[in-house]
Amino acid sequence: SLYSNSLAAIVFTYKGDYNRAEKIFLWFKKNRKEFDTKPGGFGQFRDANGYVPTPHRWMGDNCWLLIALKFYEEITGDKQFHQLAKDIESWIRSLQDKDGGLWGGYKGDWVLIEKNTEGNIDALNAVHGYDSFHKKIFIFLKNKRWDSKNNVFITDWYPYNYAPDLISWGYLALGDKYKNFLGFATKFMIKKQSTIGHEMTGISFDLVDKDGIWIEATGQMALAYKVAGMSEKANFLIKEIEKMYKTISRINKKLILLYCVSEYPLNPENANMRTITFLQKKFKTIIGFSDHSEGFLLDIIA
Repeated sequence: SLYSNSLAAIVFTYKGDYNRAEKIFLWFKKNRKEFDTKPGGFGQFRDANGYVPTPHRWMGDNCWLLIALKFYEEITGDKQFHQLAKDIESWIRSLQDKDGGLWGGYKGDWVLIEKNTEGNIDALNAVHGYDSFHKKIFIFLKNKRWDSKNNVFITDWYPYNYAPDLISWGYLALGDKYKNFLGFATKFMIKKQSTIGHEMTGISFDLVDKDGIWIEATGQMALAYKVAGMSEKANFLIKEIEKMYKTISRINKKLILLYCVSEYPLNPENANMRTITFLQKKFKTIIGFSDHSEGFLLDIIA
């Protein structure tokens, strides 16, 4: 995915492995015809050969590529991708609506994707500086995606209005002014008994069902706590993640992994079901499918 490649480039740059980060960026620079083709932007998914199966252009993922490009240039001083970064920024800016919010990108045939809170926070971080573009996004977030009672960002997916990644990423992206978010984070903390009798603590997917621990969100919250100087809470969550892995892998060698695409509801065109085969070969275990789509088509395919 575009998002995964962007994160990989950020990590490579941070670790000083500039050659590997450069290879990722060179691929996108070489294949920018994809970006230049209407409706613009790089596709969310592609196969190993670079083929993009759908015209889906997700704004948030392009923001992460822009973050990665700017970080690389800042650290290395290498400006060979400066124009690409500039063009991505212009495309992101073009998605701003009259209410200040950014559309989520494009589906096929120029169909706009609905606005989402996380993507707008991504854009605030990706587009450097502070001008009318940023001011309008803050106005949108305050008017449309803000819970004045709890003073936190919300989604527009009722009844799942509260999301843990808006808490952790909101603070990490926007700074100490939003440190109060981390107090609200405790509402997502849950304890679950594993099938092998071990108690685990972590971050839930939402405040409605609280039916499972989201390991990714638990890791994100640990990072937010660490950056905020709340080392005791950060270390606690990190130890819980380690405990989850060690406990399961030690007692049950036959793990079951669930493949999932974070799109609600999931468009079948973006499912990339061949990933299940890849995961089976990679991990040599049973792979399940966690489905967010409507109907039963993808379940039958899986």
